[in-house]
Amino acid sequence: MRTNTVLWGIQGLLAALFAFAGAMKLVLPVEAMQQGPMALPGPFLRFIGVAEVCGAVVRRNADEGVTWLHSYVSDDGNRTFCVYDGPTPEAIRKAAAVNELPVDRITRISVLDPYFRL
Repeated sequence: MRTNTVLWGIQGLLAALFAFAGAMKLVLPVEAMQQGPMALPGPFLRFIGVAEVCGAVVRRNADEGVTWLHSYVSDDGNRTFCVYDGPTPEAIRKAAAVNELPVDRITRISVLDPYFRL
């Protein structure tokens, strides 16, 4: 039992580290990040930053048993509609709160699949 607690703690710490490293790659000027023995292209550094932030969000979602499936953005760019798979609406709200993502409404949906047969 203690081993599980230690491992979850380490995973949480790694998620925080990924979030921090990714955020820094998104806000620091590219020129500041290209100093050193091997200068990487700016767009690649930004891509790595986005990937690290997404990895941290996915890790935090997993703590609640929540999986992000996909998102949609409205034509005006002011609203997003995200599809998550989770055990309960409360788990989705908790994962969103940990990731500092806003949640206005949760609606249970079902997939309509023309190939699904009982």
